[in-house]
Amino acid sequence: MSDNHKQPPPVSAPQPIAPKKFLTNQDDNTLSKRLEKILPQTHDFDCLVGYFFISGFFRLYHALEQIKKIRILIGLKNEQVIHYV
Repeated sequence: MSDNHKQPPPVSAPQPIAPKKFLTNQDDNTLSKRLEKILPQTHDFDCLVGYFFISGFFRLYHALEQIKKIRILIGLKNEQVIHYV
């Protein structure tokens, strides 16, 4: 192959975020901080929760705005405010 027909360098994909073994809720090692880091790289968000607290949803709302498809399967326990919405 001649120098006039060099192939462009390969485009590198963003490095995946390394998983953490435990979320301890100490300092910045919380589920909300982890999701705030992962969600901007996400197209679809599926979540299965036993308990649903609207306060947690509002905490992640800004990180969820750009996601095209969000599905949350909720168990039987939730905040009482949900019943009045």
